[in-house]
Amino acid sequence: MQLVQKKASLKIPVICLIRRVNEFTATLSQHDNPSSANSCIDQSTSSEFSEALNCVFHWYRAAAKCYVHLSDVSTGDQDVDTSQHHESAWGTAFRTSRWFTRSWTLPELLAPCSLEFFSREGKRLGDKKSFERQISEITHIPTSVLCGAPLGDFGVEECISWMKHREATREEDRAYALLGIFGVHKPIIYGEGEYNAFVRLRKEIARKAKDSARDRSLGARDALLYTPLDHSEFRILVLHPGFQNDDISVDLEKDNLSSPRPFQALSYVWGPEPALHPIFATGNKQISIKPNLFQALQRIRRPRSTLRLWIDSICIDQSNTSERNLQVQRMGEIFRKAQDVWIWLGEEYSNSDTAMDLVSAISFSRFSWKKTQWNIHGMLAFNDLLGRPWFQRGWVVQEAAFSTNSIVVCGDRQINWRDLTISIRLVQMRLEFESSHDGSTELVSRLRRLLGNFQDSPATRLLEVVDSVFKKRDDGSLVKTMRLERLVELGTSLDTTDPRDSIYALLNLANDTSPKIPQTTPGIIVPDYDKGMLEVFADFVLHCCRTSASLDIICRPWAPSETYLSRQNYQSGGRYKSRIPSLSWIKSRDQLPFGNPSQNATYRLHGTSLVENSQIQKYRAHNGTKPIIDITRFSDGIDEYPSLRARGIVVGEVDQCSMRMASAIIPSSCIDIIGEHSEKLNTTVRPPPETLMRILCAGRFNPKSLDTLNTPELHGLWFSKQFPTSIREFSDLDIEELLEENQSPAVKDYLEIVRDTVWNRRTFRGRRVGRPADPLIGLVPRDTKVGDTLCILYGCSVPVVLRNVGGLGKEDSHWHLIGEAYVHGLMHGEAISSLSPTVLKAAELDFDIR
Repeated sequence: MQLVQKKASLKIPVICLIRRVNEFTATLSQHDNPSSANSCIDQSTSSEFSEALNCVFHWYRAAAKCYVHLSDVSTGDQDVDTSQHHESAWGTAFRTSRWFTRSWTLPELLAPCSLEFFSREGKRLGDKKSFERQISEITHIPTSVLCGAPLGDFGVEECISWMKHREATREEDRAYALLGIFGVHKPIIYGEGEYNAFVRLRKEIARKAKDSARDRSLGARDALLYTPLDHSEFRILVLHPGFQNDDISVDLEKDNLSSPRPFQALSYVWGPEPALHPIFATGNKQISIKPNLFQALQRIRRPRSTLRLWIDSICIDQSNTSERNLQVQRMGEIFRKAQDVWIWLGEEYSNSDTAMDLVSAISFSRFSWKKTQWNIHGMLAFNDLLGRPWFQRGWVVQEAAFSTNSIVVCGDRQINWRDLTISIRLVQMRLEFESSHDGSTELVSRLRRLLGNFQDSPATRLLEVVDSVFKKRDDGSLVKTMRLERLVELGTSLDTTDPRDSIYALLNLANDTSPKIPQTTPGIIVPDYDKGMLEVFADFVLHCCRTSASLDIICRPWAPSETYLSRQNYQSGGRYKSRIPSLSWIKSRDQLPFGNPSQNATYRLHGTSLVENSQIQKYRAHNGTKPIIDITRFSDGIDEYPSLRARGIVVGEVDQCSMRMASAIIPSSCIDIIGEHSEKLNTTVRPPPETLMRILCAGRFNPKSLDTLNTPELHGLWFSKQFPTSIREFSDLDIEELLEENQSPAVKDYLEIVRDTVWNRRTFRGRRVGRPADPLIGLVPRDTKVGDTLCILYGCSVPVVLRNVGGLGKEDSHWHLIGEAYVHGLMHGEAISSLSPTVLKAAELDFDIR
């Protein structure tokens, strides 16, 4: 990211400065607003402008280097001698520069770790460190502040005094420019005047100090609540009676999980808000809880009797990692033994009562469907209810699986979970029925739109996962039917506050991992919150390889999305850092066909993975070999991260890459690359029909069905009209456009597979190891480049594209996984089976993939 001045007279020198670095940089201006305001902020949008001004200090603090262009300091043709600046003409101009008198340059001075000054001509004058004494004299700011001392060590009035002699075109900016220095956030209201702006600033500073003191106090009191648990014990929160607006009074008591007294469990969304609401325990102790939990306790509390509840955030000492590890393993048993599970969806919205009434009506056996009902807002209210955040929680699959009786609560209304699930299924069936019949155009089109939204709702996706994950016996006990790897695949639409819980939340449901399986079993995963996020993800990959004897997991998107992780900013051991490294062998959900499912995108972004399902392997490029892998570690100079060492062989190198087939539009160059050169015609001719058809669908179409398509219809459609003999005569082919035409069912099925396969991929031509006259052709990921290596890793059912980083044979040489590939003629073990054991052994390499 680069912040650039807009004034034409300053553009050239500033651009010269920026070219000197390739990191996140910023150039600072002499104007009232930060330099980015003229070019990077939409000033016509008040919300964006307000948010940007609140973030100015953060932006400059995050920059690797920041630059000050002093247009009123000229060095002329003289060489710059920093040691003599106090005697030079430019040294005098530096001391009197207008830059030191403007309001917004105060955060620009204090925030950056590295700040360099340049003259009008673009010559470097020095940096903040070399000028610290002079800057302190000019600005009356202590040198310790300029050296990076924490701003919190200085009093409020002292910090405000640094603004005393600074000017602003808008008087309120003298207060607004201090927001980041104090770490507060407030709306920008130009026109309120400087006095009112400072009044609001001081109130916000005081409120922040009060909240910090309360957090420290409540945190200290929380520590007094917990005493160690025995191996079979768990805690229960006793919620004392009261009315909605009364203080919440509770007790914490221990119980034995093997034979507990009657209790109920609460299922809810933690939420991102801070824990600021106090509830009161015996002995004048306080527990600080988050707003959503506070509202839930207010709603489910009984007026005249106690309620014994299990609540994860309170009944588990979250600061005790050993206890947390053990209790998380037992959550399935806790929910199974709870008499009831309260599912808290949140407070009511304007239409949530309508939705709850509709659920009650639909689940009633005598409910009558009338077309007029599709015209009211009840269905939209129902759809809104099913979009609530609770339905996207990663933990709810386990809670729904083990619970014997669940009660859904929204505001002051309650319904049975069974009634809700019945209603969802009945509405889905009815929508499909109504939309498949002819009727008024407006009604049918509305139902089809509603059906699409309904099928994509978090609740509908959750039910599909729950239905797929488990079966219950007549006695209510759970039959575990799936491995952990498959559960994680199905759970990609679910989010967790802690990214590690994308794995841990599903452990109790898997048939290959359970608290009853000895922890010494190779590859077994148990909750361990002492491990960092990437270490847990690496454990999962290792577990998948050992339990499934397949390495396909490194090609399949499953991990919490990169955008989500950036938002959470979560890193190992509970530490938070400014960056989260990306490992190429841990594929993010952002790379799923429609991106991260929680974003509800309706437009395809990527092609379907060649290894989309861990239960079915369509290919056998590994020729039956098993993964030979190990998890090692590498350092970036700051921290250590896991690295995957996998054994395999190199089969070739990418010589040519087509342009990507964006939106399933196949340009002529894509066919050109996989075509054959004709000496007779002196041009590239089309590949054989069967070869081309198999490549474009990655060999996914049933071979018998493919044979039937080699005639008259598809052959005439493509090879007579679209694919002339010479590739030069070929025009771009739009698969989506072909699908809109009247095609037979067989052709339509084939074209849909082609669309889903080629979307955003590239065709390639490569040089095969040991057989240069036998070129490799097929499909590769969008990020593939000429020179990338085509490999077959043992245990991986498809070839992969790897890129060497650091140089072969060098000390820091390693590989990045670019993605999976379809290599025509090598998808069923041909590359390995064609080599003798001796030659194969000699060809083996251990790839260090990061």
